[in-house]
This record gives sequence, C-alpha cells and structure tokens, in this order.
Amino acid sequence: ADHPFVGYGLLPMEVHSEQGCDVISRLKVRINEVYTALNMIDYGLDNLPGGPLMVEGFTYIPHRFALGFAEAPRGDDIHWSMTGDNQKLYRWRCRAATYANWPTLRYMLRGNTVSDAPLIIGSLDPCYSCTDRMTVVDVRKKKSKVVPYKELERYSIERKNSPLK
Repeated sequence: ADHPFVGYGLLPMEVHSEQGCDVISRLKVRINEVYTALNMIDYGLDNLPGGPLMVEGFTYIPHRFALGFAEAPRGDDIHWSMTGDNQKLYRWRCRAATYANWPTLRYMLRGNTVSDAPLIIGSLDPCYSCTDRMTVVDVRKKKSKVVPYKELERYSIERKNSPLK
C-alpha cells in the first residue's frame, strides 16, 4: 500500500490489522487479506485497459542495474539485477521476506511452551528454501562465511573439514 507498482495504485485496497500479537491474529489478518486480494482481482479484470502486453524490439542497455521490491504475503521481496553485454541478465540477487521475519521469532517464542513453537513459526509462513544457507561468524578473527545448503549437506555426510566444528 505504501509503494504501489504498475496498476496497484488504481485498485481498491484495504489494509488489515488485528490488536493481538499472536498466531490467531496473524491468521485473521491473512484470511482478510485473501478476501481483499480476490476483490482486487475482480476489480482489476473488470477494469483491465486495452493495449499490447509485450513490446517488440526492446533492447537492454548493458551494465545497468535495477532495484525492485514487491509486497509478498511474508513481507517485502527485494530483487537487484544487472544487465550484461548480450541482452541477458548478468547478475541477480534476491532477498526473501523470510530473512526479515526470522529475528522476530526471538520475541514471539518468549514465554511460550515448546509445543507452541511449530504454530508460532508456521504463522510466519516461512520460506525455508529461500533461506537454505547459514552464515558462520568467527568473532575472534572478525570473519564470516556464508555456507550454502549443498555445502551443509556435504559436511553432514562427510563429517570432515566442516567449518561448523
């Protein structure tokens, strides 16, 4: 609602919130957002403007970059991209909304039982595959290393040369 893109600024949108800071409140907000999304789709289809969907002959300027973000059900998805010499994507980086949501669990889980944890974590609708890497931080050496999922998998199988020891 803060930064509408394309035609979203023209659609009737209702922002939902609840007073509680718990799983049921997040569920109520999500359900209301589904109904709002359906209304937005109906309105958008009824008021769809005419014109071409694709532009022929468009060329990208090499070595330019763009930053874009969109509101997803989990929060902001941020994408950065850069074009190359051959009319193709040269670099791309995405920051999934789940990254911003993980730190909040520290406060959400406080004061609850272990049996509540799956419900609380699940209420964030986390994208595990979006965040299937970890950062190992060596505080003494002041260095950090991102360890991707495949490397974590290899370490767990081989159980040697692991930075996780």
